[in-house]
Amino acid sequence: MKGEGRVYQRQGRPVWMLDYYGEVNGKRVRLRESSGTTDEAAARRKLRDRVSSSYVAEKTGGDVETSAHRRYTVGEALADYVRDLQMREKKGWKNEWYRLRPESPLCSALGHVPVRQLSRARLVGYVEARRKENCANKTINNDLQGLRSALRLAVKAGRVLRLPAFPDKLGERVREGFPEAWEPEALAAAALEKAPWLAEMVRFAYVTGWRRGELLALRWEWIDWEERQVRLPGVSTKNGRGRVVPIAGELVAIMERLREARSVVHESGSVALAETVFHDAGQPITRKRFVLAWSAARKAAKLPHRLFHDFRRAAARRMTNAGVPQVVAMKITGHETDSMFRRYAIVETSDMASAFQRVAAPAGRGASSPVVPMRRKR
Repeated sequence: MKGEGRVYQRQGRPVWMLDYYGEVNGKRVRLRESSGTTDEAAARRKLRDRVSSSYVAEKTGGDVETSAHRRYTVGEALADYVRDLQMREKKGWKNEWYRLRPESPLCSALGHVPVRQLSRARLVGYVEARRKENCANKTINNDLQGLRSALRLAVKAGRVLRLPAFPDKLGERVREGFPEAWEPEALAAAALEKAPWLAEMVRFAYVTGWRRGELLALRWEWIDWEERQVRLPGVSTKNGRGRVVPIAGELVAIMERLREARSVVHESGSVALAETVFHDAGQPITRKRFVLAWSAARKAAKLPHRLFHDFRRAAARRMTNAGVPQVVAMKITGHETDSMFRRYAIVETSDMASAFQRVAAPAGRGASSPVVPMRRKR
């Protein structure tokens, strides 16, 4: 009958084909696809399902699931997502590529699966398999977040019609370690002989809470000596937002020493100016060079557990304890949300003990107590 479509076989092939009309992107188009079976009755049943879903989609303004939708795999979605990040020159796209590349655990486990067959149960199975491999919860969460972002892009591009249900986010361990007041100078002293740039980098991070990548990218052209400011453009920050920090307080001595160390004298006697604030004989510091120097400094200072990122938490806590308004502290450290700053500005037991001492201090100095004893009833 008209509008019901038809089944047919191609010459020399036993599999039945489906031929019907459907509404795709607001246009009525002819759709052809394989039924995947040599049974004519089964092919006709599948045709009726396709025609009925197409009719419902047309009446409700929805989209028709075509054979292209059904063939689209998770691996293709991940590849399209990484290409989109690269095209838009998004920061960290190389890290995302490494996490979602064809050889990655995520793509190896789910890359062959059509997106329409991706279910919550299948994703839970992936999570359980990764946890059996002693994989960290944060790594698993990052994998699923990358997959979710890839599928959202696929829905936006019309490659798939809907997102599957994802499992809840796993709990992540929040680092709570804070460097003691003596640790920055101990690490700086350990690094001074072989990596003097790391010594000043540690001091700078302890004061400002800037990230390692931001410090490695810092250039002298961004230092305004007339205005006494350090300008960090958005291209060098994690969230893409630039910020300005005045050269004041503890930063004055640090920046003066860095300014003196900018001039590099070569063996020929010529003098050159380094382009980056933190440099090794005029050359920018690579990530590998930093890791080697940092590992050596931690070992020499007998602080093998200390992470460079701990100074970011320390800076947030120092400013909070000093009474600096949170909005000002966030401008310095570069935190974008209140929740993330509060997560970094963790309160320790010593902070609470100090609070009790400050509360009790007026009474200890002989001041009148604010507590009034209650009278007994007669």
